Amino acid sequence: MKLFNSIFLKIALSMGLIMYLAYAVPTGKYANFYLIGVSAFTAVFLPIFTLISTYLEQKGFRLTGSMFLSKLTKLVWQSLYNLLVLGLLVKGNVIDPNNLKMVGGLIGAVCLTSLASQGLQYLAITLSNHDKGNRFANIFFALSLNVIISALAALGYKNVQVFFVIMGLLLGVIGVLISLITDIWGLLPSKGGIGLYLGTFNPVHKSHIAILKDFIDKRQLDKVYIHPTVIPKMHQYLLDKGMIKIVDQRAGKRYYEKSATADPLVNFFPTGQVFYEAENRVFMLKAAIKEAGLENKVEILFEPNLYRTDGFYAIIKAIKKRHSHIQLHDY
Repeated sequence: MKLFNSIFLKIALSMGLIMYLAYAVPTGKYANFYLIGVSAFTAVFLPIFTLISTYLEQKGFRLTGSMFLSKLTKLVWQSLYNLLVLGLLVKGNVIDPNNLKMVGGLIGAVCLTSLASQGLQYLAITLSNHDKGNRFANIFFALSLNVIISALAALGYKNVQVFFVIMGLLLGVIGVLISLITDIWGLLPSKGGIGLYLGTFNPVHKSHIAILKDFIDKRQLDKVYIHPTVIPKMHQYLLDKGMIKIVDQRAGKRYYEKSATADPLVNFFPTGQVFYEAENRVFMLKAAIKEAGLENKVEILFEPNLYRTDGFYAIIKAIKKRHSHIQLHDY
């Protein structure tokens, strides 16, 4: 069946097995009903859990415009899942509650596990965005590491518990608190300098221009550089792997569809399956900037060769080099 080719399902089944072994091997409780049930539940439910988690994070950001609140929404959802799992393992005598005292009891273990999970996934995705490893392999390694460390900590291994507490707190800062700092920085920005406005602009619309004007006015920017995506990096990766395909190109647009080998559990097109060609998006951006009377403040960049080397990271690096002594603001 096509479903069994899903990378999400393979990761979920592997995570269920890793969870089972992480608790069964140290305790010898291979036949524990609760451990078997929780591991099986993880294997089956994880793909659905991930989809809900992503939806809640995106919905939270759309409703609030806050990175911190969207991350917090995702963290609460993950914590509820971890509370269920660890609570059942305590109830089934797989975990001795006395062994959790050093990590703050059951609630402390749940919070640390959830914080570490978010931080490790953030690092895994950041590395893949810089072409350091495969995105799915990075996430699988991050989740596996978190499950094993949290299991050993919950089972009372003292040295692991110390590392678990430190890891959870540090990765919590990376995964959640950085988003709070980002929100605060957005509310209390420094003024003057150069602005960067990056996105797909598929196509540019009135909200983009309203945001741009607000960006320039509130931060008193001398100039703003705009650069659209050429081909989104994930789309290019999926095209190269044959997971999606271009089924039509007309009227300056390309139309995507999943291929027969695509993962049925992954939404590859969260913003739609129709993309204007990059050159056409650049043309529409220039027309919109001219119509808005912002030509003296805004420059449209289009560096496809540079973009292909490292995406927007390469564009940002080039602009920083061009304006090495001027403050840069990105949106």
